[in-house]
Amino acid sequence: MKDSSKYYLTDHYSWVKTETGTFMCAHETADGLVYSVLSQDKHTLLEGNASYMEFKKNDKLVDSPSATYIYRMQCPNLWDCIGTNIIRQVIRASQAKNMYHTFSESIGERVSLTGGIHYHLFPSPQKVLETPDSTYQRMGMSFKRDALKSAARFILEHADRLEKIQAPDLLDELMKIHRVGSWTARATVADYTNELATYPYGDAAIRFYAREALPCHEWPKEEAAFIQELHKVAGAKNMSSSIATLIMVHEIKRG
Repeated sequence: MKDSSKYYLTDHYSWVKTETGTFMCAHETADGLVYSVLSQDKHTLLEGNASYMEFKKNDKLVDSPSATYIYRMQCPNLWDCIGTNIIRQVIRASQAKNMYHTFSESIGERVSLTGGIHYHLFPSPQKVLETPDSTYQRMGMSFKRDALKSAARFILEHADRLEKIQAPDLLDELMKIHRVGSWTARATVADYTNELATYPYGDAAIRFYAREALPCHEWPKEEAAFIQELHKVAGAKNMSSSIATLIMVHEIKRG
């Protein structure tokens, strides 16, 4: 049954739109496959076993009626979070999303989900290391190869230990990976923990979302000034809910 007070975010690149218009995603974990299926309007969780975090909409960042409660899937696979944000580095969001899906469809494991629908998982660390350079070149990912392989080796070596580390220390650990700096580490931890306030929310994506949400407001272009203005407009106490609100508004306006 539809509940318009709820809205489920699909900003993580693992989400795909099916032929019927529903949305689905899946991740491999040590305990098996975790998946989720959403309705076409993203107001209803149809099925799945994924964990979600609830955020209350920040009304100060919305200029039209929308859902009160926002839900974001907690990505259960740290490797997927790292790999996704390495792919996001220094390229446009649309290009990064296409690259993520090309990568998954080319070398990721193919699994069957509800209704016999097939889904390609994000490639495992082992697969990333086994894949020859020529395949990365064919996928247009030669410039991502070294960083992905460095991260894959790090995960395989330290996976058990990393799963037990809390967010502040996890940031420091991730930045030990070659070509993983503060932005990538913070974006990764935000995806993995759903503590969205960890995300580097002065970046170009959030600045763009803020302009979409409140187009009549004069948002600073410079990162530090933008963060100060966002705190002023939204309130600095619960930035996770504010970031979730901006993502929701972006998804609604983009259809």
